[in-house]
Amino acid sequence: MENIINVAEKKLGIEEFNTLKDKLNKFGLIVRKFEHGKNTPFYSDMPIKSGVFSIVLVKKGNSTITINDSAHEISDNSLIFILPDYILKHKIHKQINASGYVIILSIDFLINVQIKTEYIIPIFLKFYNNPIVKLTDKEIDILCKYFDLLSIEESENTSNTSTLISSGIITSLIYRLSNIFDSKENNIISDNKSKSNIRIFKEFLQLAIKEFRTHREITYYANALCVTPKYLSTIVKEVSKNKASKWIELLVITEAKSLLKYSDMTIQEIAYNLNFANPSFFGAYFKKYAGLTPGEYRKS
Repeated sequence: MENIINVAEKKLGIEEFNTLKDKLNKFGLIVRKFEHGKNTPFYSDMPIKSGVFSIVLVKKGNSTITINDSAHEISDNSLIFILPDYILKHKIHKQINASGYVIILSIDFLINVQIKTEYIIPIFLKFYNNPIVKLTDKEIDILCKYFDLLSIEESENTSNTSTLISSGIITSLIYRLSNIFDSKENNIISDNKSKSNIRIFKEFLQLAIKEFRTHREITYYANALCVTPKYLSTIVKEVSKNKASKWIELLVITEAKSLLKYSDMTIQEIAYNLNFANPSFFGAYFKKYAGLTPGEYRKS
């Protein structure tokens, strides 16, 4: 299976491809505007692995995209989220006259974007369960302004502050997208899940966001929600495709990374802040899920 970068290399001229590749490696960000069917996002009708995080805004145009074996129709005023682990097949309809924007973000760029832990997990959940969102004209107009700003900043990326400016715009954009998703709450989780299961999952996630610093055990959340640990684990896995323990781990590691990167707290202070018995336990936990020790991550 090909990577999206390989597909791009084949579809773009070598000079343009190398320019875009250098931008992604150096700045972690590529912004492309496509109009009248030209420079449309370079996805293939053969299965490819994304490998990058992409946001595609389609103002006009029609196509069909298969994401992880699920087919989705794209039409005017569509917003598409492509996560790095997605498997894609994208077929543009003939005589298309598409216009819009595509943003490609590297994983390193996203790691450096500072978003509060309380927001990042629900945002990720919204992206994961609903990769394509239909927007209103007003929402399209607002988002186009963000994309235009990013496009300007990328083209003028000549100083050390340019990446910081782009990071700030992306942070603001993600919060704006969160607000848009909140206004479409009923579409966040697929309709084939029972309302009862969705309610339990949302209550679990809301509680985990509040309590993950002091409670990492499933039993605590099951007792708080008046269900058995096994039942809670089953519901969470069914609704979100991830175990309850995985959500808790994701919250803990995300918060730990944020504190290591942006705070002046010592590793010992961070360990106690996250309710670990000692820094050694915290270090082992962090390395298991992040692949680096806290000290190594902070230096990197």
